[in-house]
This record gives sequence, structure tokens and C-alpha cells, in this order.
Amino acid sequence: MADLDEILQDVMEWGQYHAAVYRTLVERGALEPTDVSTWSDVPQGRVYDILDDLFREGAVKKQSDYPTTYVAQHPEKIINRKEEEFVEKATDAKQRLFQTYEVNFTEDLGRNPAWVVAGRSGVVDQIREQLELAESRIDALETEPWFGDDDVDLIQSIATDGCDVRLVGRSGTEDELEPLADSAVSVRHSTEVKTSFYLIDDDRVILNIDRGDTGIVFRDTTIATILSTEFKDTFNSASKVITSDA
Repeated sequence: MADLDEILQDVMEWGQYHAAVYRTLVERGALEPTDVSTWSDVPQGRVYDILDDLFREGAVKKQSDYPTTYVAQHPEKIINRKEEEFVEKATDAKQRLFQTYEVNFTEDLGRNPAWVVAGRSGVVDQIREQLELAESRIDALETEPWFGDDDVDLIQSIATDGCDVRLVGRSGTEDELEPLADSAVSVRHSTEVKTSFYLIDDDRVILNIDRGDTGIVFRDTTIATILSTEFKDTFNSASKVITSDA
């Protein structure tokens, strides 16, 4: 059960002993402190303080006195409470940080002309941010489609609002591309897609490197023009993605 104790430590922000005591009460039911110590391997000199901590936190209940026995509070209740606390803190942090971010970074890529984004999730987050800023054009080559349902809705909405959205995916990924087909988005696939990049309007570029785990974001009309020519050649020779019910 060491893995469960580690999860409890992470989720509940508990120490090793607190997690072990709570998990033991869940497994064994009502126990006296001495029995809790035996089953949890928490030293008897510490188990009383640990039980007092968990009792004050509402994670355990006292079932009887003389002798005092303890029983675990339902896991759903304590985890839901911790989840609500986290959501409240996270929401407050996002709101405060968002205000600061908006002051210091505008949609023209902020104070710097370029930056590097590490990790696949970081690259995808940056793509999403830039897609939302698109006004006239989005051209994209994508070797590994990452679009979830919300992303599909966003891209289709952008295209419906008048932005020219064209996407060419690597042949073999048609199933991932299909949700974007039969919409205002022009979706094709090609065996010539060897790399991923996104062109936003006429100057912003997101270029994936290192198998998509690193992204370079910059504003450069010259490079955008070069990549636009490459995209156009690939798009014109690509095959249209057809939905399965077509």
C-alpha cells in the first residue's frame, strides 16, 4: 500500500505517518490508538499526535471513549473538500496572475520577439493561445494531431467567423483529423508532412522541433513567407480528409 500512501501524501498534503494512519483506518475500521500503531507501523509515541491532527482536520472521527477508538471519515468527503480548496486557490491564482500577465504581455508576443517552449503540453498550450489570436489566416502542418473536442470546437469557430483555416496532417492520422472535416476548415493529409508548424496571420510562427517536444514562437514576416510557400505546395498536393459517413 506504499503507493496509496504516496498518493494520499500528495493529494492531502500529509506526511508519511498521517497517510499511513488514515489508510489503516480505512482498511481496518474502528481501532484503538495502540492497534493503529501496530497495523500502520507508526511509532506508538507518534500515533496519538497523528490521530489528533487527523481528528482536527476532520479526516477521522472518534467512535467511543474509554477506550477511545477512531474511525476514518469517508474518503470521498475529505478528498472532495481538498479538491474544493485547491480549485478555490487555483482560481484565485489564475485571476491574479492573468491580470499581471495581460499588463506585461500583449498579443504582439510581448516584450521579446521570440521564445522557446519546452514539453509537448507547453507547445500545445502556446498553439492554442496563438490560434485564439488569429484574425485572417491559419496554415498548419501537423505530424501528430493533438486536438481534443474543445480544440475542434475552437478551430471550427475560428473558421466560421471568417478566418481562413487550412490544415494538412500526416497521412495515417486521418481518424484524428476527421472531426475537423465537413466544416469551414480545409483539412487534408499528405505523406509529405515531415514536420509541424503553424502560421498565424502573415507573420506569427510556431515551429515544432525535437519531435514536437519543443516549440519556437516568433514573429518574422520573411520566415513566415518561406514557410507559407512550403505549406502551399504541400496543401495543393495533399488529399482531402473524408468523413467515414460521407
